[in-house]
Amino acid sequence: MPEREKLLFICTFNMSRSHTAHWLFREHGRFDARSAGTHSSAIVRIDDALLRWADRVVVMEDHHAAYLEDQFPEAMAGRTLICLQIPDDYMPMAEDLKTILRERLAAVGIEPEVIEEEQAPPG
Repeated sequence: MPEREKLLFICTFNMSRSHTAHWLFREHGRFDARSAGTHSSAIVRIDDALLRWADRVVVMEDHHAAYLEDQFPEAMAGRTLICLQIPDDYMPMAEDLKTILRERLAAVGIEPEVIEEEQAPPG
């Protein structure tokens, strides 16, 4: 079985955007995902080891990319960095956030699988 590509999702506090993106990939057959935040009080704070673990780093805004390149230049060297341009305007796990994440990720060739419990119940 081929190794799954490692995706690291990053926002500020690791509460809404990156956490929701991580959740969308929780049982994906092609990707392994983790998430972190750039702020000192993030649920999971970004560090050198997480960046080195990732094949692709997906940030939500330009200032996240700038932070990573400034604070972790060696760990970012050779990493693919994708910015989704999603502002911090969403509640955690909000349906509109899931929709925009799916759309922006699909545009760069990263598509979450639809998991049964995520689908509407029959009837």
